[in-house]
Amino acid sequence: MLGCGAYSSWEGELDTARLKKMNFRFNWKASFDFPYMGMFLPPVEQWQTFATSAEAAKDPWVRSPYKGAPTSRKQLEAYSKLMRGYGFHVLNYFNVTEFGTRVKGPEAVNKNIKEEDLWKNCTDFLYAKIADGILYNDNGSYYRTWGQAVVMDAGAKNYQNFLLEQAKRHIDYLPSSSGICIDRMDWLRYFNTRADDGISWYEGRPARSLFNSWKNLMDKIGPMMHDNDKVIFVNPMVSMRLDMMKQVDGIYSEHNEHGPGLNSSVFLGLCMPVCAWTWSESSLMPDPDYYMQRFLYLGVFPSAPVPDNNHEIRPGKFADTWYLKYGPLFKALNGRKWCLKPHAAAVVKNDAKANLFEVPGGYALAIVLADSNKTSTNIALNAKELGLSGKYSIDALLPGGESAVPVKSEMIKNTILLTVPLQSRCAVVRIRQ
Repeated sequence: MLGCGAYSSWEGELDTARLKKMNFRFNWKASFDFPYMGMFLPPVEQWQTFATSAEAAKDPWVRSPYKGAPTSRKQLEAYSKLMRGYGFHVLNYFNVTEFGTRVKGPEAVNKNIKEEDLWKNCTDFLYAKIADGILYNDNGSYYRTWGQAVVMDAGAKNYQNFLLEQAKRHIDYLPSSSGICIDRMDWLRYFNTRADDGISWYEGRPARSLFNSWKNLMDKIGPMMHDNDKVIFVNPMVSMRLDMMKQVDGIYSEHNEHGPGLNSSVFLGLCMPVCAWTWSESSLMPDPDYYMQRFLYLGVFPSAPVPDNNHEIRPGKFADTWYLKYGPLFKALNGRKWCLKPHAAAVVKNDAKANLFEVPGGYALAIVLADSNKTSTNIALNAKELGLSGKYSIDALLPGGESAVPVKSEMIKNTILLTVPLQSRCAVVRIRQ
């Protein structure tokens, strides 16, 4: 699944050839398919979506090609199956820290509602089934979030059981989906002062850290998903810690355009996919080459311009030009892991930046941001460290190039000296064994 992502609710036709040239690989479905936040797959076959609700009409970020119509398990599965047929993957929306839409207080609960109908109203369901998960502030009121949802603590027993049930529904009813992407990990930096995890101490009293709640939940959801050949991606929203990533398979961060968030994701994702949010065409400015090359250097994949992307870049002449220009170079990094072998590669004259990645069948060397007007650069590869003593082939992909170009190489003792041609101060060298 390593490649460019999207956050789109689009279920219509796609220009698959164009997207494959851009190295688009997966869509985190901006699923306003749910009736309200947290109730991702209700206990019924068909339901009215959030995208059809009055609340959604007030939100300028909500866009849906099926607005005004219900959805169903069959429709969501059909979409995932269709995308698989195109050669793409679908990640379904998941969230463990937020619940409901315009949640009201306990005084608004309908006490006469039937058990099987509780799910239809988020306020009724919250207080009847999962109230132990509500995160209260020091004033005794709720923390509020997007859509006037309430913030939740996934360490609470009833709420955690509900989340596990939701995860199982995704496994049972959406077999063609490749997994889930969990949103809004930023709330995990809070403490629940009405609970005690036996470890945390907050403002002079025992508490439960939502980081610990996360780890407890993920140790249960992780095996469920992985045993069914599904992955878990996350949108950190904050700089994360290594211990939070134990069950995580990939990062799709909404704030990877910023240095701190990007660096945090990069170093947590040395051996897993990392995708960066691209808000709009303006994100590429003032220097689109720099924008693309920064991500090549770090082994990070930008969001692709997909129809109906939600507060992300959409198709257009300008965006398409740059993604088609760099798509083949990003494709060369698919399946990448950072090469952590010592002194594996070096820029001889220090006139460019370079980073070496292990990829299936060999290595990929991203050379970026070379000195102005440079048409080539010299790279020294440590042949012994990289195991390149036998047969191998070396070529380079250049931005905007139609096909790979040859790279001159010379073996000098245990060093392979490369003369790499550059275009727009950049190249990705493929070293295949």
